[in-house]
Amino acid sequence: MLIKIFFLAGIMCIPVRLAASGPDNDSIQLNSPVSGEKFYLFTDRSLYAAGEKVLFRVFNVSHTLLKQNSWSRVIYIELINNHNLPVAKGKFMLNSAGASGQIDIPDTLTTGYYYIRAYTRWMRNYSPSAYCHVPLVIVNPYKTSTEEYEKLAVKSDVSGVIGSGYVNGIRCIPDKPTYGKREKVILNLEEVYPGIAPDGYCITVIKNGYLDTDYFYDTRQEENIRLNMSGEFYYPETKGLSISGYVTGGEDKHPVANSSIFLTLLGNDPDCLEFKTGEGGKINMSIPHHTGSRDILLTVDTKEDKDIQIILDDEFSNEYSGMPASTINFFLDRKELVEEAMVNNQVKKSFMSAMIDTIPVTEIQPWLPFYGSPDLRYRMDDYIMLPNLEEFFYELIPSVMVVKARNRKFLTVLGEYGDMSIYSPLILLDYVPVLDDETILSVSPQRIDYIDIINTVYVRGKNYYGGIINLVSKEGDRAGVRLPSSSSFINYNTYNETKHTAFPDHGNQHNNTRIPDLRMTLNWIPHIDIPADSGHTIEFYTSDISGDFIIIVQGVTGDGRLVRGTGEFTVE
Repeated sequence: MLIKIFFLAGIMCIPVRLAASGPDNDSIQLNSPVSGEKFYLFTDRSLYAAGEKVLFRVFNVSHTLLKQNSWSRVIYIELINNHNLPVAKGKFMLNSAGASGQIDIPDTLTTGYYYIRAYTRWMRNYSPSAYCHVPLVIVNPYKTSTEEYEKLAVKSDVSGVIGSGYVNGIRCIPDKPTYGKREKVILNLEEVYPGIAPDGYCITVIKNGYLDTDYFYDTRQEENIRLNMSGEFYYPETKGLSISGYVTGGEDKHPVANSSIFLTLLGNDPDCLEFKTGEGGKINMSIPHHTGSRDILLTVDTKEDKDIQIILDDEFSNEYSGMPASTINFFLDRKELVEEAMVNNQVKKSFMSAMIDTIPVTEIQPWLPFYGSPDLRYRMDDYIMLPNLEEFFYELIPSVMVVKARNRKFLTVLGEYGDMSIYSPLILLDYVPVLDDETILSVSPQRIDYIDIINTVYVRGKNYYGGIINLVSKEGDRAGVRLPSSSSFINYNTYNETKHTAFPDHGNQHNNTRIPDLRMTLNWIPHIDIPADSGHTIEFYTSDISGDFIIIVQGVTGDGRLVRGTGEFTVE
């Protein structure tokens, strides 16, 4: 108990210490087994055709104290070719149990060996050999020459390690051994040792041979993985996605410290957040939950420099380890399966249906500004037109006052409480911060749709504002006001959209029997719990593919050992 308390106290203190004195003072703490994250990644199969989806489940097998204390909340997934070039990427939400999702394989990929890897931003402080790697084979009938195929089919001296480090902890019992095409399968699952996998299991049902079931997952603790103290340091993403980097200014590019940097999310459901640059101009900005690609405007509020540069860290790791090897050569040992995958891929394209669909699982929520419902809202069309916004504030908005000081004009918000005067207001134009109040006072009200006012002290994170003034233009063009000179645009990929894989229901009479169902993956469930007293039953349908099929159920024990259960049946 004392050891656990000691480790917990150390873990909780790491962010504070790093912010205060840098990571060097904590090298012993950070190199301890508690601080290193580890993950296992399982895919629905090992052999794919270009244009298909890789379905995956990540199990978090980090130290218990690390998982339970809000460490990394984002996991990065990459599909890499044998030249260590990423061909597909994604960011997914991570919790103490792990994560799940899918990566779309580009239909332009050439036939060959690939691998998928998983890591967190915190893991980028360590060697890339600590990332989770799983080898895959991708075939493309439209980009495979006879010469290339023969080259891949050459016997190699490099082979994967066959491991037997699995606990046989699941019984997989189909309701019968043989099925017809498009017939329902009822599968019963039972735990041999109840509660052995606290984070549940993932299940794949595939044609036999499409998954490298002997691929070895190393369950040993990586004792030789050390924290990299010489390069860039990456903080764990404890609150979700974040953007990091640093800010420089002037011709000598000196660091701009202790200045405000605003992050504006543009487009639908816009938002604006303020952060501070740290020592050395370092920035680390968390982003609210969003999916897809977003345009972002970064604006630095500094009085000392004109030549501001915002230099951001790479979103994904650009360090690589050796290509992991499969235990089999698909192009030599399972040539018939590779050719089958190529033929089926061409048939699917002809019928424009893969018989597997994905459905977004996130509900669209009604959008509100980050400050919620405003205390006051003024729509310009409801009032007489005045020559400029300065006149509009003076005549029609008593809660906003134009103040002149040091030969400049400023806006201030009036409220019921005296603490409003302590802090400066946050002034936004189309959710972009206004750094010079005078730039908007001469704007014509005819170009503004409405003005929102918050006339109380507003607290967001570590920032306090003496109210908020948000002006929204009619055309979304900032009413012609130029952006601050210290602004930079970036296009940023946020979380991949969470989707549910929907498999066909051939019991539905409306299902089109004229379209072939050429699925090799009959079912995939990334997370399922098996009750100890009653087990679990799942149902799915076979496809138009005949042959032997296998059921693979995989999980992880509380102490990091792998649990597996297998079953089989035949489709005639």
